[in-house]
Amino acid sequence: MEISVIMITHNREALVSNMINDILNQTFREFEFIIVDNGSVDTSSEIVKAYAKKDERIVTVHLPQEVSIGKARNIGLAHAAGEFVAYVDDDDRCNRDYLAFLHGMLENERVDFAMCGAVEDREGVIGPQCLFEGRHRLNAKQAVTELLKRERMRAALPTKLIRRTILQKYPFKEDCRHEDIHTIYKYLSEIRQGVIAGEAKYCFIRHGNNVSYFTSDFSLMQPEQLEEYLQAFRERTEFISGKLPDMAELVRYSEWSYMISMCHKIKEYGLDSCKLQFQKMRAELIQNRTAFCSSEYIKDFEKEWMKKYING
Repeated sequence: MEISVIMITHNREALVSNMINDILNQTFREFEFIIVDNGSVDTSSEIVKAYAKKDERIVTVHLPQEVSIGKARNIGLAHAAGEFVAYVDDDDRCNRDYLAFLHGMLENERVDFAMCGAVEDREGVIGPQCLFEGRHRLNAKQAVTELLKRERMRAALPTKLIRRTILQKYPFKEDCRHEDIHTIYKYLSEIRQGVIAGEAKYCFIRHGNNVSYFTSDFSLMQPEQLEEYLQAFRERTEFISGKLPDMAELVRYSEWSYMISMCHKIKEYGLDSCKLQFQKMRAELIQNRTAFCSSEYIKDFEKEWMKKYING
């Protein structure tokens, strides 16, 4: 059962060798490693070519100019032959048993998805991300629920092994910056069974050049990033409500929960540039105040934030 590992790299000459070495030194050996050089203008391209000459498992795709991450991921997926696909980022690290651990959870042919835990390295400070005890089998509804709750699962593609035919059904959005939030819930809605485990096998490296660095430091959040998330979550609500109707209440709550949390962060960090988004979210929450505040899923702190930012 071959795995295709896909990595997009762009101007990471100081970091890209770390992840390449991590993948090539995996204890699980049955994989192809597709590296898409996304129009690098530093020496990243030469580094990738040098590794490809030494290891036949590497498949290289060199793009003449930079494209969106979503488009680069689609190009990488088009070259994939593995039954399952794992994504890694060019500035992260993973354990030597990362692939072996994920592959080991594919216990039978009906399992379409596996996920491990991770840690986050933010300028040398290590913190947990989705760490928990035991292994848990999930159907589509349970997997989407885990994503919406954001306690044991996040949207990021690394840490996840997904059947290739499911990925191909929903190509990545190519006109955005945060392609994972637009697609991960669609993949999970298609699985027959999945297995998640909270053991840390991957490390996200957070630094100022990360596209998603603002998720670790909300003082850096920009209006256009918030707008993309709001649009993606609106589309998510519509998609899940249609495909899994009995989850409609939870996914609507999840969208409102995100809005009130962003209202809180805008005020907490004094993000004057996001005033327009604050007013839009406030108007939406006022309109749906009764449904949100009476939801069985609402947390006490969210009720307090509603009083502080919406009802006042």
